[in-house]
Formats: sequence, structure tokens, C-alpha cells
Amino acid sequence: MKTTIARSTLPKTARLCAGALALFAGLSLSAQTVSTNTISLTTFEPDAAPGWSYGYFYSNNGLGTYENNRAFYLPEDVDMTNALYQFGFDLTDLSGTLGYGTGTGAPLTVTDPSGFVSGNRADYIITFDARAEGLAEGQTSGNAEMQVQFYMPNADATDVVRNFQVNLPFQPTAEWTTFRIALDEGSLPSDVSAAAFETNYTATTQLRFNVNLHEPHNQFDYDAGNVLFLDNVKVEAINRPTTPPVTLTPVTMAEWNFDDKPVGNVYSYQWSQNANQPVPTAGNNPNGGDPNTVGKDGSSGWFFNLDNSTFVSEKPDWAGGGTGGNGPVDFTLFSTNDLARYRVTFDARVEGLASDRETTTTVLQLHMDAPDDTFQPADEDANADFVIRLDVPISQVSSNWQTYTVTLDKANVGSGSKALFAQHHAAITGLRTQWQIENIASEADWGFDAENTLIIDNFKLERLFAEGENTGGGTGPTLNAAHENGQLVLNWTAPEGAYTLQSTENLGGEWSDVDGATSGYAAPTIGTMRFFRLVQEQTQ
Repeated sequence: MKTTIARSTLPKTARLCAGALALFAGLSLSAQTVSTNTISLTTFEPDAAPGWSYGYFYSNNGLGTYENNRAFYLPEDVDMTNALYQFGFDLTDLSGTLGYGTGTGAPLTVTDPSGFVSGNRADYIITFDARAEGLAEGQTSGNAEMQVQFYMPNADATDVVRNFQVNLPFQPTAEWTTFRIALDEGSLPSDVSAAAFETNYTATTQLRFNVNLHEPHNQFDYDAGNVLFLDNVKVEAINRPTTPPVTLTPVTMAEWNFDDKPVGNVYSYQWSQNANQPVPTAGNNPNGGDPNTVGKDGSSGWFFNLDNSTFVSEKPDWAGGGTGGNGPVDFTLFSTNDLARYRVTFDARVEGLASDRETTTTVLQLHMDAPDDTFQPADEDANADFVIRLDVPISQVSSNWQTYTVTLDKANVGSGSKALFAQHHAAITGLRTQWQIENIASEADWGFDAENTLIIDNFKLERLFAEGENTGGGTGPTLNAAHENGQLVLNWTAPEGAYTLQSTENLGGEWSDVDGATSGYAAPTIGTMRFFRLVQEQTQ
């Protein structure tokens, strides 16, 4: 039978305290840790089981078989004490096939329909147990993606439609593992909008899960006997305390208008499912050269064109491309680990959409690097250490200029991690942007011709400072906190040794030093409630 797994839950109140600045630092908004409310718990037992389920293969030419069972009992569980969700798949007849996948899903049991209290995906957490059978020899885990889907009634209330979805990678092993993931750790599919969810989240009436496995033969082999088990799928909403509005003042970190403020090191690239590749062309006004006139109001702009006219003869299943480059940045303003305190703004438009298409979705990628061997232990190469890639969907982009403004906490993590950013943000010395067209194989979006262009202008990255926040010239420290991988990561700006982190379980009780704590300290979010403060060391 399945081993009982200790659950990890956020404490009811694991707060950071704030008080007199003479004693310790005030807090940013991200420093507030809060309780959670369970809005969905699906155990697959008779009283908490989905009413239906499904499985599928895609891009497999009708080959491959599967079975899914939403109330499965292991053979050794003769007393039927613990129901599971089982998805089994046979890849034998798919030998040699690439670019395909399989998956399964079902509705989740909603225990508290009033629990959808936020339009911010960072305010939701999913927890589930998972185990895999049939992994290939030498493989310790599979690559899977948990998709959390929010549904709401359609316009005439005759059905429900998917309003929002977050995709969360996870790696099931042969042993039962509990995964606990905040929804801001995942990515969004191109056909959903965070803005739409922020507007309509209160209309959510149904949650569903969908687990997708792309090219599963890489972990399971082309054979039978492959199984994914799930249990105890829980979705929680974070109950954050109400805070007064905060006035934020932007300070420019990077401003590239591609006229007198250009970017350099410009490159382009492409990819395709088959040998039939799109042809990329990119340019702007690098190094003060002659400006073009494709930008806003006839100024110079950064353009990227993908010629996919050869797809007429042999269309790939997927294809895309992009352009990248970098420009001047004030890296000293990477002074907080709170991604909500950074904002990108830019103008964008497209040319060459298919005749019956008015808008499409493209992507901005922000790549951030720290100097070589910032991460320890040191590696053998001399390359910069990669910290994080943030992906910003450019949705509903049309032939008309539109201005996009996004704080970086709303971006998707494409690679690297928020934990690395929290630990090493002050060491970042490299910022590169990439602008991508990822659906160039879609004839419905672009047609198959040479007139497929994304144009960008007036890119700006800003650091947002709250009133009274230390911008580097003040005398007091700044204490920030963020949830990272189930822990509360505390960061502060203060001279080393000048301040000591202290904690207490009772604000009216004794405070004690946190031995060896330096900025980047990770506090567990399970167990007893604790408060934290910074105390300035006294000099004799």
C-alpha cells in the first residue's frame, strides 16, 4: 500500500514583523506571509472523486493506447482503503515516432466555491501526490506537466468555458512524492490571458486538472506498462491581509528607443519541426547607424521578419524564430528580489497576419546573467552564470501600435528560477532581450508568405520604489521576503555584520538571533509561527 506522506502546509501566520525603524527594517509588500484556505480537495475516494475523466494522444497518427481510472485501488489494497487516479499508456506501436504526447485529466472537487478571492495566480497553490511506474532503465523520473484549469459559464450560461490555465512542470519518480507549487511558478498557454482572469476570476465555477507528457518514450521507452498515479489533489487560495495602496515611483534601469538609444549584438534565429525552416531577418539601429522608419511615429524600430513561404510545400507541425540583443542597463537598481518592483514597457505591432486574422500572440524573453562563478561551487567554464529567463506574452498584438506594461511578477519563468533571482539579483550584470514569433507554422495566423513581421519600439525597464524605500542613499536597511519553493526567503540590504536577523514566536516575548543568517536566509513555512526583524548592532 502507499506510504503515508507528511504534508507540507503554509503556517497560519508566519509573518515578518515591522516596527520602529530605529530597531529594525520596515517591509515591502512581499514580506507578508499569510494563511491559506482550501477551495478544492480531490482524494478520489467516493466522497471526493471526479464524475468523469479522459485520456488522449496527440500527433501519433492513431497509434498508442491508454486507460484512465479515476477510482483505482492497488492490487495489494484488498480492503479498498485508498483510491487513486491511474493513467496507463502503451507506447509499443509508436516506436520511432517523435513530436507526439499523451495525457489525462478530470474535474476537481470544489469544496469552497467562494474561495476564488484573487485574480492573481500567485495567490493559489496546488498540492498533489504522484508516482510513476515503467520508467526506462537508468531513468529516475519522468517529465510531466500539471495543467491547472479554471472554468466559468459561457455567455448564455449553457456550458462552461476555460477562462484560465497555468502549466506546471513536475518530475514523478518511482516513489510517492508530494508536489506543492504556487501557480505563479508556471507558464501560461498562448491562448489564455492573465488580464482576462484578473477581470473574471470571481465567475470561476469549476477547476480541472490535466497532466500532459510530451514524448514520454524519453523516460519510459516505447513499451507497455507505463503508469502515472495521482492522489490528494488540493488547490488552496492564499488569504493575504489587506494593505493600503502604495505609491510607487519608477526609476529607469534601461531605455532603448532604437534611435539615439540603440541596442547592439543583434542576432536572429529560427526553429522547425522538420527540415523546412523559416527564414529570419532582423534589424534596428545598432551603434548609432542610419535609422529605419518602421518604429512608432516613423522613428526607428526593432523589427523581426520570418519568411515561411516554403511551408506551402511541406508544413511543419511547429516552427518559430526570434531576434535578440542588449543595450545599456543600470544594474545597481537590481536591489530587491521582489519581481513586482520591476516593470517593462514597450510598444509593439505586427504586419502580415492572415487575411481573416486581426491579432496574434508573440513573446518577449528577458535573460539575466551574473558573472562567472557567482554560483558556488565554481564551474570549469568561463561563461556567465545564468540566473533566470522571464517570458512576457505579447497578447492580442495587431497591426496597430499598442503599449504593453507588465510587472515582472506577472511574467512566466521560462528557465532558471525565482529562487536563483532571489539569491543573486544584486549580482546581475547581464540583461538580454529576445522577441519571438512562436506560431509561424500557423497558416491561420500568418499565412504562408514572406510578409510576417513583429516590430518593437520604446523598450523600457524600470525599478519601482515605494515611498520611503531605501534607494541606496538612505541609512536604514531594506528587508524583503518572497515565497520560493515552499520557503520564505528573506533578503536585506545592509552592511555585512551591521545588522543581525532575529526571530520570535511571540511579539511580546524574547527575541533571539538566527545563528549564521545572512541575506538570502530561507525560513521554513511549516510548523510554529515566527516573526522576524533586523536589529542594528551596538558599537561601544
